[in-house]
Amino acid sequence: MEDAVAALKMQDIRYGLIQEALVNCLDRRKTVEVLIAKGKPSVPGKDTQLKSLYELSDLKKIYLDSLVENENGRVDYHNVKSFEVAMDGQVVGEKILPTDGEDGINVLGKIVKAEPGKERPIKLGKNTRWDQEEIRILATTNGKPTMVNNAISVLPVHEVRGDIDFKTGNINFPGNLIIHGNVTNGFIVNAEGEIVIMGDVDASDITAGGKLSIRGTVQGMDKSVLTCGGDLTVKTINRATVNAKGNINVKEAIMYSQITAGKKILVEGGKGWIVGGKICAGESIAARIIGSKLGAATELEVGVTIKPSNEPETEMEILQSEVPADQPQEQEETVGYTYLLNLEAAPKNAVLDKSRIIKVKETLYPGVKASINTASCLIRDETSFVILYYGAEGKIVSQSYR
Repeated sequence: MEDAVAALKMQDIRYGLIQEALVNCLDRRKTVEVLIAKGKPSVPGKDTQLKSLYELSDLKKIYLDSLVENENGRVDYHNVKSFEVAMDGQVVGEKILPTDGEDGINVLGKIVKAEPGKERPIKLGKNTRWDQEEIRILATTNGKPTMVNNAISVLPVHEVRGDIDFKTGNINFPGNLIIHGNVTNGFIVNAEGEIVIMGDVDASDITAGGKLSIRGTVQGMDKSVLTCGGDLTVKTINRATVNAKGNINVKEAIMYSQITAGKKILVEGGKGWIVGGKICAGESIAARIIGSKLGAATELEVGVTIKPSNEPETEMEILQSEVPADQPQEQEETVGYTYLLNLEAAPKNAVLDKSRIIKVKETLYPGVKASINTASCLIRDETSFVILYYGAEGKIVSQSYR
């Protein structure tokens, strides 16, 4: 062995000798090719890298990490997480500077220099910016961090490619939300922007800061509460509570629900039917059919104003409060209507107000109670093709539009 090592050193092979290989080679006493010395390879430096501070792809890890047991050892599967959310100004990624690498050494004992990493530009994605040192990447809006074209973007739109159920949990998103499936029973969906739901909503609560569009039906089971800061579009509403600051456009029917719109309520497509419940609008209500032959209790109210609870009371509330509580109401009967109103509640010089109307394209059934501004009436007879509006004398006036 000593002779073998000495012979190798005479060949300037001084590093990385493999003693075990030498022993085996000498024991066989045969001339064969054997690896008896090995150098240490250099490790090249890494180029500039982009590091995300969010789990952009490991949805399973996000889901499992959100499963938290309560004090009773139970997990609320409604509140599991299925995606990450970043807020405006939050760090979403950082630039990792290039490294020098690690030098190697060959079997002759000479240093093998490592190739250093290269400086490569890091692109900014949508809705992001650099910090002052241009090392960290910050979100410039609330949204979902996503890797797009090798850049981190913060998108104000989140898409759910399926139903809202136990796989996704409740959704709370600071941007716009698109749901390609249904919102199943018992779940809660909140978005600061607009929400589009391609399927149905079953006994769930939906809150949108902007518009709310539901391609299917709301089957509320007297549990659903839908709220939006803009317009609402939906196919059918059945036994739900709905509040929209804009217009409510229903393609088929509103059935036994509590509906409030800051502007108009339109139910003019398909059946175009309003039956049961209480329907309130700031400007107007229009439908093909209102009420039913069986006299389902249906209330219509036009002239409401949706305001936060801390704002002053509405003009209608002020007018009503000015009337002494002990002042008797007068009752006047006309053909087809019983008016129940306080004549002193309306200004004596009131003019026709056709901007606040109830329009029935086909049939208005008996038993419907209609209120416009401060006047109310109970429909006694079936009538068709009629517009109701607040007249100059402070009472509801009907007018045929055929």
